[in-house]
Amino acid sequence: MTSHLLHLCVRISVYCKHFGLSAQEIREQKVTKVRGIPTCMPEILRFPRRVPPSNLKYPRNFASLSRQHLVQIMACNDCVSGMVHKGTPKGNEITVASLPTYVTGDEKGSRIVIFGPDIFGWRFVNTRLLADEYASKGFLVFLPDLFDGRDLPQWTLSVRDPVLESPTLFQRIARPFALSVLVPFVLRNSHETQISKFTALVNLLRNDHPGAKFGMVGFCWGGRYAIVLNSLFYATVTAHPSLVKYPEELEGISKPISFALAEDDHNYDAMRGKDTERRLKEKGLTEFEVVVYKGVRHGWTLRGNMEDEQKRQARDQAFMQAV
Repeated sequence: MTSHLLHLCVRISVYCKHFGLSAQEIREQKVTKVRGIPTCMPEILRFPRRVPPSNLKYPRNFASLSRQHLVQIMACNDCVSGMVHKGTPKGNEITVASLPTYVTGDEKGSRIVIFGPDIFGWRFVNTRLLADEYASKGFLVFLPDLFDGRDLPQWTLSVRDPVLESPTLFQRIARPFALSVLVPFVLRNSHETQISKFTALVNLLRNDHPGAKFGMVGFCWGGRYAIVLNSLFYATVTAHPSLVKYPEELEGISKPISFALAEDDHNYDAMRGKDTERRLKEKGLTEFEVVVYKGVRHGWTLRGNMEDEQKRQARDQAFMQAV
């Protein structure tokens, strides 16, 4: 096992060098135009002794994956950190638009919310419990499987302890291994595929629930689509969005939207939130809000430490902001 981890660390180093990403760039979030990398990179990122399914096809090169995204991915310790919350989900599992989906709330409800999950997917108990909370406020909530059953494994949550700032030896060893999982995850869940799944789901639900108002709440990975697909809904909420092509993807916003941001977030921080406000005002939009939360980090609305009073209050405030 140790030899596999060391071997993977070397592979990650080679991977970064091929992209021209230095440690300094990752720390300072310097973003420039991407260069393509060799087609052998999917092999470099593959788990030791793990063979992907035969129908899994990676791009011939990574030219379409911007350096902005690469920097965010490789610096994203908070994307693979957090806590698993306690509780038993109350909803049911059904299939909608060929997508396995967790549904909770009044089936006859006229206010429908689509959840855009983070990279831990539709089975993650934290997300289901939060969906139940939305349902308690009178919403009918749908949480779809957007990743074809291949969510990010939950063992990666141990990579960064949300309570202890100093990582343990295990966390230091596991961190590059966990981050290596993120790149193939992003590649196999393309932007176009995600949009197609969301659109098919909403279109089918509109037919089944005529007259209902549809909203969307997206977290981390799903937060990007609450921005990109804003015009598809009555209103959207994006919580600590990740991998947003900024500022290009703000252009699609035309409906009410609410941003819940952490002050210190490598993906979307307070400074970017302030710039977002400026840009939306310049577009002539008035129905939007940007709320910045202090003392929390990326992912806090789903994976925060609920035993920490400050973090719990911030999480509860973000929930009330959305509903």
